[in-house]
Amino acid sequence: MRLQSLGLSSDISLLDAEVLDRGEYLVVRSPKEQGFYWGNLLVFSGPPTAGARPLWEELFAKEFADLPGVLHQTFAWDIGGTTPSLASFVEAGYQQENTVVLTASAVHPPRYPNAQVELRVLSTDAEWADVAELQWQTREPEHEAEGYRNFVQARLAALRSRVNAGQGEWYGAYLGGEQIASLGVFRSGASARFQIVVTAEKARRQGVCGTLVHHASVQALAHPTTEKLIMVADTEYHAARIYESVGFSPAESLVGLCRWPQA
Repeated sequence: MRLQSLGLSSDISLLDAEVLDRGEYLVVRSPKEQGFYWGNLLVFSGPPTAGARPLWEELFAKEFADLPGVLHQTFAWDIGGTTPSLASFVEAGYQQENTVVLTASAVHPPRYPNAQVELRVLSTDAEWADVAELQWQTREPEHEAEGYRNFVQARLAALRSRVNAGQGEWYGAYLGGEQIASLGVFRSGASARFQIVVTAEKARRQGVCGTLVHHASVQALAHPTTEKLIMVADTEYHAARIYESVGFSPAESLVGLCRWPQA
């Protein structure tokens, strides 16, 4: 199965994952991060047809039977076609995830940049610890606190190993010595994919995020292999407008389904 989606293919490229091609679907397995909902999933060639939920759940259970830490179920599908009603999944406790994939081959400064923040590439243990703390502090309220802290630490350890291998950079925005925003950018072929753009609650609506995204974009596009930037944003969150303010534009829409263990 050959993926068309920039969002899905760039997501998978940043995982330390096994990818198994079953013809009609891909199995994406991350044995080192079994609690990563979007790192252990099935990706189908098209959206679910009526009555597909029992089969999809059966396939998921079979493909992840040997990974005891995978307690969720996550499904995604490639772009193309019309997404049918997902009521049977939602009624069974799945969350529907709607995202927009944005791309840019050139960027410009945001209309209201923040000239007060210090922007830097992160490298020290203390700086990475600040990244983890900021991600934990800005988590969605439904995430269980300690479990989410463990997830953040495991995810950042995997991404930091890529930084150390020269595959990308992690950037931070600082004000008064405090990290108030951060993000990662990772190269794969001719593209560079943004990861985990986070801004502290108290620093929002002050131009911080747009300033940091623009800075990181300029640096990423300066790399000789990078021709395109890729960003993924929740369609129900305002972040996509921030990315568009520096030159990103929508390229595709994606839909996925995830049932958390407690559901």
